[in-house]
Parts: sequence; structure tokens; C-alpha cells
Amino acid sequence: MGDLSADDFDLKYTPTNRDFSLHVPRGQGRRPVSPFFSVFGKTDYLVHGNSFITVTRNGSDVTDRSITWRRLRIWSLTGESGFSVSGKPDADWRDDNESAIPNWIDIPGFSGLPSPQTWTTERQMLEFAVAVDGHLDSGIWYFYVIVSRKKRQYRVQMSSAKKIDYEGWKELKKTQQPQPFPEPFPGTYPVETGWMAAKVP
Repeated sequence: MGDLSADDFDLKYTPTNRDFSLHVPRGQGRRPVSPFFSVFGKTDYLVHGNSFITVTRNGSDVTDRSITWRRLRIWSLTGESGFSVSGKPDADWRDDNESAIPNWIDIPGFSGLPSPQTWTTERQMLEFAVAVDGHLDSGIWYFYVIVSRKKRQYRVQMSSAKKIDYEGWKELKKTQQPQPFPEPFPGTYPVETGWMAAKVP
């Protein structure tokens, strides 16, 4: 999987409260309402997480020179907690960086949402597998984001990352259920907004 050893690249995944919506193409023209909620025009709402990945090669920062390999799978979850799914994935594993450029800042979530006054109770889990393109032997980072909505409220929960090898990725692709993993403290996340008011600007 590439011409370098598995020790050449290392990734550090950082979920954050900082709003990155204006730093990515899909966020252009949006008005941030909170670090996790923005609007485009008057009717296109977006609830999202915020994260970035730093790539180093033998200790040197090469983030801007490393092409992003990123795969995404999406599930609808039932209830207000847990990881039970309503059926098959809403979207099975697919390429989430078809541009084939360095793309290490992300705002995972859903845009095009109608007015928060019309929201019903929904939860989606977005699973990610991320690596340096062409160097999957350096390791693949798996993490997930849960975006929840109910009338006039939203919530974002972002996991830490777990490193898997290429064989682990092949096994992950075969799974038919979400693959959450224990956090450092059960039931906690590095980013957990709790329920927040979706204030319409």
C-alpha cells in the first residue's frame, strides 16, 4: 500500500467546539448561528460537528501536502440514546473526498434541513475511516459523529479516534451494524453539546 514504511505517517484527529463551517467549501455563504448550527439564506439549515486532522511524516507536519483518503457510512439510529439502527445504512461506505486533494478539516452533519420548528426526533450516526491516500499501511483512523434533532433543538456528539490497520478496514467494511467503541470514560465524548436551542436568526 505505498512505497513508504508504516511508520512514515501519523494522524492526529481533533474534534472541537471551534466552528469550521466557513473553512470548507460547503460552508461558504452560510451564517454561523452557533459552532454547530448555521443557515444559508432563510430556509437551508445545517447541524454539524467540527474537526481537523494533523498529518505528520517522521515528525514533520505534512498536512497540506497529504492527499486525504476518507470513507463515510451513515445510519439512522432509533430512540434518543444507544446505537440501535432502523435498518440498512442510509448510505453505505463511499468516497467522501472525491476531489482527491488535501482535505483535513470537516464539518460532518446534514445541510438542507427545513425550519427547526418542523423538526421531528431524528438521530444519524456518521462513521468515518480516514488515512493518507496511497499509504493505508500507515494506519486508518476510525471515528464517528452523532447528530440528533428534535423540534427546535439539536445535539452533536463526536467520538475520539481509533487506529486500525488495513486488514481491520477490510473487516469493518463487511459489518452490518455501526461499530462504536468505548470512550476513555463510558458515556462521554470529547465533544458533547447536550441539547441546544436551534434559534432561527
